[in-house]
Amino acid sequence: MTPTIGSERGITASDYLLYRRCPRSLHLRLIGAAPPSHPADASYPVSSDRLAVREVAVARYPDALIGPSCTRGPFIATADIRRAQKPSGHAMILVREGTSVKESYLREAAFVDYCFTGCGAKPQRIYVQHINKSYRRDGRIEPDAMFVQADVTRRVKAIAHETADELERLRDEIDADPRLGRYEAVLCERPRSCPCCSPLLPEPDAGHVSRLHRGGPLVDELLGEGITRIVDIPADRLRHRRHEIQQASLRSEVPYVDAHALRTFLERLVDPVCYLDFEAICTAIPLFDHVHPWEHVPFLYSVHRERSDHSLDHAHYLMEPGTDSRAEMAERLAADLAGCGSVVAYSAGFERGVLHRLMDLCPDAAAGLQRVIDSVVDLLEPFHEFAVYHHRQFGKVSLKYVLPALTGFSYKGQAIRDGYTASLVYRHLSGSAAAAAPGLLDDLVSYCELDTMAMVHVVRELRRMAS
Repeated sequence: MTPTIGSERGITASDYLLYRRCPRSLHLRLIGAAPPSHPADASYPVSSDRLAVREVAVARYPDALIGPSCTRGPFIATADIRRAQKPSGHAMILVREGTSVKESYLREAAFVDYCFTGCGAKPQRIYVQHINKSYRRDGRIEPDAMFVQADVTRRVKAIAHETADELERLRDEIDADPRLGRYEAVLCERPRSCPCCSPLLPEPDAGHVSRLHRGGPLVDELLGEGITRIVDIPADRLRHRRHEIQQASLRSEVPYVDAHALRTFLERLVDPVCYLDFEAICTAIPLFDHVHPWEHVPFLYSVHRERSDHSLDHAHYLMEPGTDSRAEMAERLAADLAGCGSVVAYSAGFERGVLHRLMDLCPDAAAGLQRVIDSVVDLLEPFHEFAVYHHRQFGKVSLKYVLPALTGFSYKGQAIRDGYTASLVYRHLSGSAAAAAPGLLDDLVSYCELDTMAMVHVVRELRRMAS
C-alpha cells in the first residue's frame, strides 16, 4: 500500500512520546486542548529548529519522496524522507535537530516503522539524520558536512515489539473511550515538571518538600510517605549539608550566612567592580560564519561599573537583528571594561565561554578580553556553596530567586523577564523588520540591564550581611 497523507490529523509520534510520559496529555489533545507551551512562544512566533533543519536536509535528496505519511488506526506517522534502498525496497530517514541519536528519536522511528508496516510499506532500513556538532559554518551552509546519518534499523527492531504492544493497547483504549476521559484528572508520575499536570497543582511555597534543593528522587519518596514540609524531614533523610542549611533556615526564618566564607568571597572583588551579562541565541543551523550548530551567539551585553563613591555607569551593545557585528561588539566590550578591577558575572562559565569565542573572532580585541576573563568573579559561588541561603529562595540559587529573596527587587513588571524570552524576541526580530515591533529592542536592553543591576543589588546586600 502506498503511504498517503491522512485526511485528518491523527495521533502523531510526538503525541505518542508525550503520552508515554503523561497519559493526560493525549486526553487534552483529543478534546482539542493542546498541552500548554511556554507563554512566550505564542507572542513571538519563530520557525522551529526542526523545521529549519528539515528544510536544509531534504534538499540533499531531489529524487526522494519528501514527507510521506500513512495512517494506521488512530495513528498517523510521517517520515521526513523516503528514498530507494538497494538492492530493493526503500529506506526512511528521520531528520532531527539534535547532535546525537537520542532515545526519543528511536521511539519516534519505532512509531513510524509500526505505522508504515501496517500500511504494507515496511522500510528496509531506518536512518536518523542529525546535526554534526563539529561542523562550523564558513560561507554557505554545506548540508553534506552539517549532517551525520546513523543507521538505527537494529536499534529500532529491538524495541519494535514493545512499541507495537503499547500502540495496540492505546488503540484499544481509544476504541473504548475516544477522548480517553479516564485520564482527565490523572496526574503523571512527575506532575510538577509536566506541562499538562503542573497547572492542576497549587504553586508550592518555599517550605514544601518539592522545593528541597536538588531533591530529585528523595522528594518523591518523602511525598509517598506523607512528608510534605521540609522542616518535617527527619535529619537522617537529609542527604547533603545544603539540605541541612535549607531546613535550618526555614525553621528559624532567618537567612543562613557563613560569615567567613562570605568575607573571603567579597575580598576578591577589586575596585572598580564591573558587572557583566550577555544575552545570546543558539540555533541548530548556524546563523553566521565561524559558528557551530547550537553555539551560543551573543547579541547583547550590559555592563554596570560601580565607582568608589557607589555611583554607577551603564553601557550596552545590541547587534541589529539579522546582522553579524560580533567583532564590533568585542571591541566595544573591551573598551567598556578597560581599567576594571573585578568583573562580576552570575554563573560565569557562560560569560567566559562567550568571551573566549569573541577573542577568537576578533584578534584586535583579544588582549583586552583576556584581561576581562582573568578578572571574572562568579557571583553564583556563595549561593551554590550555600555560604548564603535565604529561606525565601525556594531551594533555588539562580539570580531570579536570589534577587527578590535578598533584596526585595524582582523582575516583575518587565516586558521580558527571562533569557528564553529574550532569545525568542531577538529571533523574532531577526526574521522581520524591527520597526514592525516598536519597543521590543528597548525591552531587550532593559532586561539585560536589569540582570547586571540585579547583581549590583545582590553584592551590596552581601556586603551588608558581612559587615
